[in-house]
Amino acid sequence: MIQLSGIFNKNKSIKFSDDRKELLIGLFSELIMESLRDPNIDSIENISTEAINWLRKQSTEKIILSLEPKELECPVCKNKMIIKDKKQKIIYGLSTYKIDRRNFHCDTCDHYIRPLDNVLNCVGHYTLELRKSMLLLGQRLPFEEASIFLKELLGISVSHKTIRELTEKTGYRLNSDEEKRIEELVNENGQIKDAIVENRNRKIIPGTAYMELDGCMVQTREDGWKEARNGIIFSENNVTQKDKHHKKIIDKKCFSEFNNENNSLDNFKKRATQEAWDFGFHRYKNHVIIGDGAIYIWDYASMHHPTAIQILDYYHASEYLGNAISSLNLEDSDENKLIKNTLFLKLESGKIKSILAWLQQQKITEQVENCIRYYDKNKERMQYGKYKKMELNVGSGAIESTHKVLVQSRMKQAGMRWGKDNIQSIVALRARYLSNEWDYVVDNYLKVA
Repeated sequence: MIQLSGIFNKNKSIKFSDDRKELLIGLFSELIMESLRDPNIDSIENISTEAINWLRKQSTEKIILSLEPKELECPVCKNKMIIKDKKQKIIYGLSTYKIDRRNFHCDTCDHYIRPLDNVLNCVGHYTLELRKSMLLLGQRLPFEEASIFLKELLGISVSHKTIRELTEKTGYRLNSDEEKRIEELVNENGQIKDAIVENRNRKIIPGTAYMELDGCMVQTREDGWKEARNGIIFSENNVTQKDKHHKKIIDKKCFSEFNNENNSLDNFKKRATQEAWDFGFHRYKNHVIIGDGAIYIWDYASMHHPTAIQILDYYHASEYLGNAISSLNLEDSDENKLIKNTLFLKLESGKIKSILAWLQQQKITEQVENCIRYYDKNKERMQYGKYKKMELNVGSGAIESTHKVLVQSRMKQAGMRWGKDNIQSIVALRARYLSNEWDYVVDNYLKVA
């Protein structure tokens, strides 16, 4: 009963007076009490649920039939139409509804109309609430498992093929619209179009915005393992002035581009540019790009975000140094321990030239050579002491987490192989969900379907 009352209080579309609410709650309570044999919260909840499901079905069918006209004028010739027959339509939702619709016919125009079809405007015989549940589960779980969850949680049977079809078609439409958005904003050279730049308010936003880019692998049926390039943009500020190390992500946007074409890298760069523009990445007081040693990341950063601070992920940098030191097989002496600690302190301070000078004096193993090459290419992005003073993040944990939740948790489960044409549909939906934009998907791709 508390649950029902709570719904009335929260749902602004229900405009019952307080007296009517109390009357309805009282009647409903009496009905439940009559059915109780062993009163406890579980039995009350179970019987209440059964009663609500029954009431929903009966009241919905009654209201829908009450909306059906008994007489109808032909919209073409204005003559009175006759009721030819009735045809049942089954709608699956939080209950299963069976509606017998009148079929009106005009003998003059030979024109048929079923007025209730406008009321029963359900895609594929499924209500919006059920399709929302199907899509939410389908973008996160294997389709067979999503079907089981629907049955267990809502008591509704929907085949995994139906869930798959809805999920993939919705994701395809979403991604197609996202590609149109890229075309609107980005020119052939991957830059924001001049006319759009001129009209943009360039007011500076306080705080720091980060962009992190990287790729992970998905197994396809056609070509084996292929890369999905992912990105995340987020803004971050201090929660309080007292605790400057306590930070909070204020806003975030995830995106992904599956490598399904020869120009997929260019497409990913254009998508990153579009997402950065919509996010307002350049408008932040500090805007930072963090990545590993992938050349395309830094080529993209330098060309499309020249004012951004470029930071090489500290974890990758420390891993290279650790491997180089291990390859030298230094004795486990106090002097060598001190050398190791000193080198990592230099790394934390951003004293890369000093580390390179030491490495170049050592035996040149493969790992030492790799470290020297890696540090030499990226030394301008390894000013970790300076970044620390600026209170900037130096790790790419956000993009590593994005790989797991956006792609891997959904698409790299045991035995999974994906058709290449379907991967982008799924990652488009997952990205919107993880960007806290699920309402946008529901409003634009389910309600208007």
